[in-house]
Amino acid sequence: MYQLTNTIEALFGRQLSWLALDRMNMIVILISSLLFAYIAKNLLSSIAALFSVGLFSIYFTFSPLSVIPYSDTLSLLPALLTIVLLLLAKHYQSQKTFCALLVVVAGFTASISYYTKASSVIFFIAFLIASGINMIKTNRFNIFKVELLGYLVFGLLAGFYGMRKINQIQTIVTYESTLATPMTHYLAIGASEKGWWNQPDQDFTRSFDSYSERSRRNLDKFVQRVNDRGLDRYVDFLKYKNAITFNDGTLGWYEEGGGKVVNDVPSKTNSEKNNLRKFLYGQGSKTAVTKWLSQVMWLVLWIIVTCSVINFFRKQTSSLSTDWLALTVLGGFIFLSLFESGRGRYVIQFLPYYFLLAGFLLNDFKNKTKKHTQK
Repeated sequence: MYQLTNTIEALFGRQLSWLALDRMNMIVILISSLLFAYIAKNLLSSIAALFSVGLFSIYFTFSPLSVIPYSDTLSLLPALLTIVLLLLAKHYQSQKTFCALLVVVAGFTASISYYTKASSVIFFIAFLIASGINMIKTNRFNIFKVELLGYLVFGLLAGFYGMRKINQIQTIVTYESTLATPMTHYLAIGASEKGWWNQPDQDFTRSFDSYSERSRRNLDKFVQRVNDRGLDRYVDFLKYKNAITFNDGTLGWYEEGGGKVVNDVPSKTNSEKNNLRKFLYGQGSKTAVTKWLSQVMWLVLWIIVTCSVINFFRKQTSSLSTDWLALTVLGGFIFLSLFESGRGRYVIQFLPYYFLLAGFLLNDFKNKTKKHTQK
């Protein structure tokens, strides 16, 4: 991203800067917002869609996090594009060739999401599982739908192969495959003292020359840390790690963003800007107000999400969409429990699925209310 932004800035005679990276990230957020609005419109009723899009806008479009180029925010674009392509494939399912092409491309964009942030493809895995569950529940094994799932996996694998080849021949950045970090490294980090990145674990991984050795040693370290704690203490540790991951309604803005990556020099000409900084900047005099409002919203959102997951697992009938979203939320929770987390920003990649699931709960509540009034 740094090199790409630098190339674009050079076209306009400018040098790479933090502001340039901010602009690039905001463009990604803007496009992601439009994609999310399309998804919500196609999956939800108009009121529920407006509710979900409103949540997305509050947490992304109007949030200070929108200017921080995390992989968590950048991965939203290919992930949401994948879902849009799948919705388009459903719309054009009568045109089998075009539908199959859209599904293959969706698999390819999912691979881009993986390379942006590996954990962002949890939604993709959840979709495959939910599709299988839906076929079993409905007892409808449509041959064409099974073929489409095959095309989807083919697109994903083709994307993996293509991205690997691109990494080998591209000259934008130097890429050394022998220094690749294994997945088990993040598993070992997830069992460390606080469950987040730390220099000793990084040095430990880099101390081994081969990828296979790094992978094996980190797996051994993970097992050792779990065994050292014992089952009861490890469960308590997971509770603690999830508490510090999900407890911050600002998603780590004041912990890692405000006051650390922003200019704290007051503006001499713009009083409105200075007033806004009082609420958003880490050193602002009114940050307590922002923190309180964010925490209330975060608590309400999680009550809705929890009710949604419970509701859709208790229902006698469910849809592919609700099964997929519930599995995505649960998959994300399991991932953040086992792997590197411990900070609010790790939750960002899963927010769109929380918002959609909340929209489905509103849909369900609306339908139940309508049935009750008709009796």
